[in-house]
Amino acid sequence: MKKKILVVDDSEALLFLLKEEIEEQGDQVLCCVSGEEALEKETKFQPDVILSDINMPGGMNGFQFSKEMKKKNPTIPIVIMTAETPLPSDIAPANAIIEKPFSMEHFYQVANTL
Repeated sequence: MKKKILVVDDSEALLFLLKEEIEEQGDQVLCCVSGEEALEKETKFQPDVILSDINMPGGMNGFQFSKEMKKKNPTIPIVIMTAETPLPSDIAPANAIIEKPFSMEHFYQVANTL
């Protein structure tokens, strides 16, 4: 079954790579460069899962985006991705966290458990 995945990251290069990988899996993807943009587009796209970076410039980081998204639609699983080490111990309100770099296989393993 095709998934609809919303990806949020300020790196256009990473968005391009993730879009290619996700579409190669046969899934649909919508890429956004900020949490604010993702909040605007989520309702129309209706994703099955959201993959968001932690560190993004502007008014909203990944955790703030997750908090606002959970208020708007608490049923959508959110996976946070980060290159920070050690990994943050508190990921609330996200459902899971994965460390960059990661394989799409790892992302799908995590997403399928949510």
